[in-house]
Amino acid sequence: MSEAKKKPKQARGKRKDPARLVADTVSLHAAHAKLAPLARDVDPRDVRAPGGDVEAVYHALVQALSAVLAHETRVRTELPLARLDDLRELPELALAVLFADREAADAAGGRRDKRGKKKGAAGDLSPSAAEIAGDTRDRLWTLLGQRYDALWRVGAYLFGHDVDERIPKLQGKRRKGKKKG
Repeated sequence: MSEAKKKPKQARGKRKDPARLVADTVSLHAAHAKLAPLARDVDPRDVRAPGGDVEAVYHALVQALSAVLAHETRVRTELPLARLDDLRELPELALAVLFADREAADAAGGRRDKRGKKKGAAGDLSPSAAEIAGDTRDRLWTLLGQRYDALWRVGAYLFGHDVDERIPKLQGKRRKGKKKG
């Protein structure tokens, strides 16, 4: 087998570059610092906890946003009330949710290192700190869901019945109706 074919397999097994991990953490923190204040305005009756893998949601919404922004001129012309700036913030909002999720886990004493040992003691932060961190995460998630719904509506306008192929469901967020039971 040639060297060119061996390298991709070797690259897949490598750990992330430590500098990249620091950059990722800084990006998460910056997104959280920027968007957490917006989450305070979410109506408490609307707040929902994350319903799945936030990293998977991030990738799905980047795909969905790309599909919509490919038609940006049309959206600006035909849907002048669509808040494209809010939609453009969706990936950053997902990063903020990811950061808040990690903060909530840290506050609850649930973070573990690579060997499975807890990072820090569970009592490092008061229970109220864990509740606050969890509430921020849930409010950010709710805000993300609200904006994703707006993205889906723009996608429905653009793509009609093919919307679900271009704008994937957000962890079961979209429901067609009540289940009969």
